[in-house]
This record gives sequence, C-alpha cells and structure tokens, in this order.
Amino acid sequence: MHKKKVGAAITTDPRHIHYFTGYSTPWARSPSLLILRNASDILFLGESRANDARRVFDGEIQTFEDYALTKRMIAYGDFVAQELSAVLKERKLLKGCKAIGIDDWYFPQAYSKAVLRVDPKARLVGVSDLILAMRKTKGKDELANLREATKRLELAYKVAKESIAIGKTEIELCRDVMSDSILRHGPFEFSRGDTWLSGERTLEVGGPPSRRRFRVGDSVVLDLQAVANGYWADGARTYVLGKPNASQEAIFDVILNAKGRAEQLLRPGTVCKNVYKAVFEVLDKAGYSKLFPHHAGHGLGLEDQEGPFFIPGSKEKLEENVVCTIEPGIYDSKIGGFRDEDTYIITKNGFEKITTSPRRLEYVG
Repeated sequence: MHKKKVGAAITTDPRHIHYFTGYSTPWARSPSLLILRNASDILFLGESRANDARRVFDGEIQTFEDYALTKRMIAYGDFVAQELSAVLKERKLLKGCKAIGIDDWYFPQAYSKAVLRVDPKARLVGVSDLILAMRKTKGKDELANLREATKRLELAYKVAKESIAIGKTEIELCRDVMSDSILRHGPFEFSRGDTWLSGERTLEVGGPPSRRRFRVGDSVVLDLQAVANGYWADGARTYVLGKPNASQEAIFDVILNAKGRAEQLLRPGTVCKNVYKAVFEVLDKAGYSKLFPHHAGHGLGLEDQEGPFFIPGSKEKLEENVVCTIEPGIYDSKIGGFRDEDTYIITKNGFEKITTSPRRLEYVG
C-alpha cells in the first residue's frame, strides 16, 4: 500500500482473501471482501459464512444479510455493493484516502461504483499485481500446507499405480484415485488431475480421461494435483504396462537427466529462463527438443500453476521459500508420451525436494 501510495485497499479474489486471512469458502453465492486500512483488516462477508470465518480469522468481521427467506437466497453483486457503500460510509473507512487500492483483476464494476459513491474524488489504484508478487515466496504456514498437499499427492500416485490394470479404462482409473481421496480428505480437498492419458493419447500432452482401455506396452501419463487448506501440490508420473522396452527406457532416462540438470540451478538468484534452457539443452542434445512443446516447470501455492514460470521468456529470479516444479516431457509419435514432475522448495543455498521421484521408468500390471 505504501509503494502504491494508497490509504486503504479492498481485495475480492477468494485466493487473496485466503492468503491474508486463512478464510476460504466453496460457496460462490455469498461473496466476501477484505478491507485493509491502517494495518487493520476487516473481513466483510455474508452472515451465513461468519462462523466459518471466525474459526480461522482473528481480525474484525463485519457481515451483511446474505440469506433471508423474506428477501433473498443469494447475495448478488448489486446488493453487496449497496452494503459495501453503507459500511464504508458508516465506519468512515475511506476518510483521508486520496487513493484507494482495489483488486483490479477481480473487482466488479458494481463495487467500484460503491466505493466512488462514498468518495467521488477518490482515485482507484490496482494492487492485484502486488498481492500476486507477495504470494510468490511462502511463509512457514504456507510451506506446511504445501508439504501436506504433497503427501496427499504422493498417496494419490500410490493408489493410481496400484489401480492401473490391463483392460481398465482411463475413466475408471480416475474414479479410483478421486474416490479414495474424497474418502480420506473430504469433498472439497480431494486429489484430482488434468491429465489422464494412455497409449496414443499421451501424444495429446494433457487432457481428461476417456473410455480408452489400457493395453500391454502402453505408456500412461498422469498429471495430478492435490489440495491442503487451499494450497496446491502438482506432479506428473509416467508408467508402462508390462516391462518397458529399450526405446521407452531411453526416452525416460533423457527426461530424468534433463530434470537433474535443471535441479543444479535451483537456488536463489537463478533467472528462471535458464532453468528452461537447462532442460531444453539436454533434450536437444538427445534429439528430442522438437518433441518438448511446453514449459519446464512453474511455481505452486494457492493455485496449481503460479509464478515463477520456467519458460524461455521469463526474466524472474528464484527466491528463498519459493515452491516450484520441474517437468520435462517428450512426446514421440512412434514410442509414446512421457513426462515426470517433481516439487522443490528453494532454500537459502539450494533446494529441498519434497516429492519422491522415480529413479527409472516404472512399470505396472
């Protein structure tokens, strides 16, 4: 706020509110806002969610009537904007503020009008970029959540490896992994995945499960995510049904070598494009760089992909307590697709790997 010269700020993105308060809700029908002023936070949300917020947030909570049988079931933006104007005016929260920070990437126009109704001369200044920059390095509580999420991810891969079998479909595998996770961790923090591919489908790089059945010799590429207290773990593994052949093992060895080369650069001060370059050069020397179409890794936190990003154009630098992944992949039309992804915490002098990575291509079935 001092950097942007704003006297107060209002954030609306649920991830940002969770970052500052620890409060999150799966219920989109009751929006929440966080008002920051003079080092005091006011969480402004519907009365129906107030008890949940009080369990995790020890700051001030102000509520509006979001669920009332005689008036409304859902607090839509126009009503919340009216309530926001009322509380800002009543509490004089904008008094003396020439500039007001807003979560500009996520701030509804109705809320902007609500602020300007209270102070028509106020200048609205975007602060979403600052909050995202703050989120890049993690505190002790965030690291604890990410470690727990990683444990859940490792468990999901254990279940997946045990569940892959000849004749089973990709959808059935997805069901097995997700249902196990829901039973263990509950309905809002279960493991899920954006890649469930086998055989010729592995050339698609990513995608949802299909009714394709697993066959002997298939490579199976899984890219799964797991959540703990709103923090995301992400990782990829490749398996082969039956004993891998020499070509499959050779490709996977190149992937492991590329990941190992990138690991040597994981320390504070490294420019992120150089991590990508390290992966690319290993794949290029082996003749596979044209079969590597995606990034080499990314940061983790309240999203499963956030900064820093390991791409050719990234000028970002790694910092202590950044949590990131490295994920080289090769997708050969004759042999199949292969990817492996691990998670790391950047430490003062290097890194700590918090996933258990394979030493060679694993087989199942």
